[in-house]
Amino acid sequence: MSANGKALAENQSIGMVKMLATKEYGEVIGVHILSDSATELISEAVLGMTLEATAADFVHAIHPHPTLSEMVHETAHGILDKPIHI
Repeated sequence: MSANGKALAENQSIGMVKMLATKEYGEVIGVHILSDSATELISEAVLGMTLEATAADFVHAIHPHPTLSEMVHETAHGILDKPIHI
């Protein structure tokens, strides 16, 4: 969370988002969120997994700035080896 501007502004820099995806297709099969705002962030992950979204799908979804949801976006970028802020 320390790479997220909104988290820093809200003094919530402790935590993390972890995303698991299949190697073959990049389909997201799990998301772990450790944060005071986890209950606000998990819905996007659940919807994505329900729709069998890939990490690339999460990357191409719009994540406004500054928001905590950018952490999900950043994590998906990490799966594609293209993190923005880390």
